[in-house]
Amino acid sequence: MSQINYLFTENKLNISGKEIQLPFDAMGILEYQELLIVLLTYHKSTNRNIHAYDVSGQKIWEVQEAPNWSYSEKPYTSISIDHDFLIADNWLGVKYAVDPSDGSVSPYETGHRPW
Repeated sequence: MSQINYLFTENKLNISGKEIQLPFDAMGILEYQELLIVLLTYHKSTNRNIHAYDVSGQKIWEVQEAPNWSYSEKPYTSISIDHDFLIADNWLGVKYAVDPSDGSVSPYETGHRPW
């Protein structure tokens, strides 16, 4: 697994020399399967506050909005890796496995591949 060369401060991200202006401040960043996963601070305009970038700084996807909830505000609050799965928690207390190929989400049960 290769490391991605990046720097970030608040809402600016630099990947391999390419500067990217993020729509909101970054709360957390992690590397996962040759992607840089960026958790953005919550903003009322979107619940899709996780973005993925490749090693060249190209945005690959924005995470799917958490499904099946009647609440209009349901942002993701943390990202982690658990049993080699990319996990996103939202502020309703639900864990989702994020598919690294397209940012789609499925409810997560520890150790079970949801797709």
